[in-house]
Amino acid sequence: MSWMRRAMSLRNRLLLALLFFTASITCATDQKWSEVDLLGAWSGVVVAGQVNIAADLTVQQVEGGNGGIQYLLHYGPGRNCQVVARKKLQANTMFELNIDEASGGFCDPLWNATALSLEVLAADRLRVTMAPNPKTRLTEVVELTKIPRS
Repeated sequence: MSWMRRAMSLRNRLLLALLFFTASITCATDQKWSEVDLLGAWSGVVVAGQVNIAADLTVQQVEGGNGGIQYLLHYGPGRNCQVVARKKLQANTMFELNIDEASGGFCDPLWNATALSLEVLAADRLRVTMAPNPKTRLTEVVELTKIPRS
């Protein structure tokens, strides 16, 4: 086999490997996620004007009552409140959540008036978007990183 044929053969193998690698990444991001995949603690920061506010999300299994999976979005100093939400709808990597409870302060106007959407960006990254509503006129996005279990 001539050097030119070998070079073409090597080039074709590299292109084929790149194609399979790209296809595997695309399939991974199109994966359908389950709420169970999200269980655990997540942490991030909301940029609100000139202030950074810590935000933590805990996704946990709830026993008794309605059971299922519960989402607790807690805001740190500057807001000091939390909302409790449950999944309403899901489409692949997107979850639409309904807020069931609020702990007061900043979070009260969000209760029953705001929808939260949660998008899985990667196995260890989420994006939570607070949809605008007439009461709060608030649109917020926070990216969260999964906190490894110890």
